[in-house]
Order: sequence, then structure tokens, then C-alpha cells
Amino acid sequence: MHSDYVTYIIIALFVVIGGGLFRVGLMNLKSESAEVARRARPFIALGIAFGIAAVLILALRVVKIGG
Repeated sequence: MHSDYVTYIIIALFVVIGGGLFRVGLMNLKSESAEVARRARPFIALGIAFGIAAVLILALRVVKIGG
């Protein structure tokens, strides 16, 4: 029971961190400077990676509960 709350808190943190990184990347991508736009790609990639990790953790949790 306690591990359920910990899992959901971790998922929420991953979603918030991923969303923040993705937003920072998009804001930098709008910059007129080519170097700033180039530095935006890692932020976007990390944001997507955190989002995918959150979905995978949730999916594994559902499989563990169902199985």
C-alpha cells in the first residue's frame, strides 16, 4: 500500500520535470539565435525521455497489479 503512493509521487515528479524541460526547450527553440536553438534540442529530448519513463513506470505498475 505504501509503495503505491511512492510510485505515484515518482510518476508525478517525472511528469513535472519532463514537462518543464520540454517547455524550456520549446522556449529556447523560438529564439532567433542559432546557438540557443541548437541548445534547445537536449532539453526537448530529456523532456520526452522523462515523459516516456513516467508512462513506462505506470504501465509496469499496472501490469504488476494485474498480474
